[in-house]
Amino acid sequence: MHGRLFRKFTNDLNVSESNIRKRVNKLVKNGIIKNFTIVLNPEAMERSIMSFLTIIPKQSNKLVKEIANRIIDFPEVSEAYYMSGKYGLLVKVSVQNLSKLDEFIERIRNIQGINEIESCIVLKELKDEY
Repeated sequence: MHGRLFRKFTNDLNVSESNIRKRVNKLVKNGIIKNFTIVLNPEAMERSIMSFLTIIPKQSNKLVKEIANRIIDFPEVSEAYYMSGKYGLLVKVSVQNLSKLDEFIERIRNIQGINEIESCIVLKELKDEY
């Protein structure tokens, strides 16, 4: 996988593959490159509906950790963040359709400690770093 990427850089930058490898290894060693990853296309996986859910805990932020530990195991969840302010969590989910989103929200609504869930459906992605 990386070999193909290195060859592309070699062609695009007119630099030898060994120099590209050395530079990338140095970036990894210095902590500039955190990791290499594969980014899945939700539409190709028939999960074309993307939504961000904000979750407000019932009482305290103490519950947020417990709620997060339950939510991050759902396959629909691709990202989750602890948040400052009234929202304890921000969760990114991908589902097949609006009906599946509704089902997902109903499933997590039953998690003890959740006071309120707000959903924001993504209409169009404007920027993706990957």
